[in-house]
Amino acid sequence: MKTTFEFSDNVVGIILEQKVDHDRLKQIQQMLQEKIEKYDKINVYLEDRHDDGITLKAVFKDLLFEMQQKNSLHKIAVVTDAKFFKLFTEVKKILVDAQVESFDKEERMKAMNWVMQ
Repeated sequence: MKTTFEFSDNVVGIILEQKVDHDRLKQIQQMLQEKIEKYDKINVYLEDRHDDGITLKAVFKDLLFEMQQKNSLHKIAVVTDAKFFKLFTEVKKILVDAQVESFDKEERMKAMNWVMQ
């Protein structure tokens, strides 16, 4: 289960209620692709509510998608306390052209402000 919301036209918010597997990732990517087609460049706020993280297969699919969309993703804020998700975010910083930052759950408001700037 995931919840989505918008801060503004080009800022998409996604709250993950459970582990991200291949199928959930496809749904998220489809939604992001629709926004990219409409606004060219978007920012993404991603919050992992239950610290279930992401499957290894989804990690690689996500990186591939983000590298393919390198000119369309401006900022990605990841809010999680899960160590694996945080590690994955650090890898993204190296491989993806977008500005990527990881925030602890208690820093949720800081993440929202950062991704909207």
